[in-house]
Amino acid sequence: MTTHFPDHALYLSAETLVLKDKTLWKHGAAAEVIDEAGMSALYGLPVHIAQIGTRTVCVGGDIA
Repeated sequence: MTTHFPDHALYLSAETLVLKDKTLWKHGAAAEVIDEAGMSALYGLPVHIAQIGTRTVCVGGDIA
């Protein structure tokens, strides 16, 4: 599966490849490679990761 939404990989708890600048940047379990610092660096904006019920979600941008 290919997606631009980190939530998908987190939901599936899948092995995850993260590409940055057309190259493999991170590889491993979704919960290990999808974190706030890494996603913020990848997308160039603040990214927050939180639990909503049983789902883990990524939200981009400033949260007030």
